[in-house]
Amino acid sequence: MSTVTVILEPDADGTLHLSLPKSLCRGKVRVVATPLEDEQDNVPLSSFEDAALSSAMEQLRASAGLRRRELPPVEQERRRLAAIEALRQLRESNPYRDISDPVAWQREIRQDRRLPFRD
Repeated sequence: MSTVTVILEPDADGTLHLSLPKSLCRGKVRVVATPLEDEQDNVPLSSFEDAALSSAMEQLRASAGLRRRELPPVEQERRRLAAIEALRQLRESNPYRDISDPVAWQREIRQDRRLPFRD
C-alpha cells in the first residue's frame, strides 16, 4: 500500500488541489483531511513522513521527466552573471527604438489576417 502525506492550504472556495504520483492513479483513492491547529503548522515532519514526502517528490519529478541536479556554487554564479549579461545586452539593443507611436504600432500588429482554409 502506498501513502502520501502532504499539508495543503485550501483555496478561498474551500477546494484542495493535490497532484498524485502515477503509482496512486490506478483507481479510487481515499483522501483523509485532518485540520491542523495553528500551533502545529511549524511542527517538523517525523522521519517517516519526511522519507515518504521525499519519495513522493522524487516519483513526481521522475514522472514529469525532471531530475534533481544541484549545481556547484561557482556554476550557479556563472549562470547568474551570464543571465544578467544577456539582459543587459537585450536592454542595450532596444528592439523597439524604431516605434514612434506605440498605440499605432499595436493596432497594426493586431490587425486581423485571413486564416487559411476559412472564407
